[in-house]
Amino acid sequence: MSAPPPLPPDAYNAAGTPHPSASPPFAPPPKRGMSGCAIAAIIGAVAMVLGVFVIGILAAIAMPAYNDYTVRAKLAVPESYARSLQDSVDRLHEDSGECPDNAALGDVGSALANNPNLESLEAGALDNGHCAIELRFKDINQAVDGKTLLFESAEDGWNCYGGTLESRYRSPRCRNTISP
Repeated sequence: MSAPPPLPPDAYNAAGTPHPSASPPFAPPPKRGMSGCAIAAIIGAVAMVLGVFVIGILAAIAMPAYNDYTVRAKLAVPESYARSLQDSVDRLHEDSGECPDNAALGDVGSALANNPNLESLEAGALDNGHCAIELRFKDINQAVDGKTLLFESAEDGWNCYGGTLESRYRSPRCRNTISP
């Protein structure tokens, strides 16, 4: 049997212990590829970019829907006031045979004063002889300000399909889905 080859002279000191700077005889091979922290950072960055993208899409859908909802909520009070006037208009029309105007209805001015989103409320007769109540809105939204909602009495009751207000801002009962 032969003796092992001699070690380099700088690997051991005089006491025979390994020198602190000497590498162990069986050093592990150097690491290859990325560390776990680098992989986690990459995955986190991709997830963050996708999260921002998804939040952006949701915001693009939700914000217009929320704005339409707030507009409809502000229109609900004037609409309910106009609905409360319908019985008075019907009763006055039956009594006199003519559609009442604002003076015949009474205190329409207080409705205008109590509702900051109502520019005007006009009652009267249409060209077809039906009684009507027209609401004109203000200080709600740029798309709604100055637009009107017309309540019209017909043979089958009142409808609110008339006026210049877009369908998406109307309450469901005021959206005419049968004809344009």
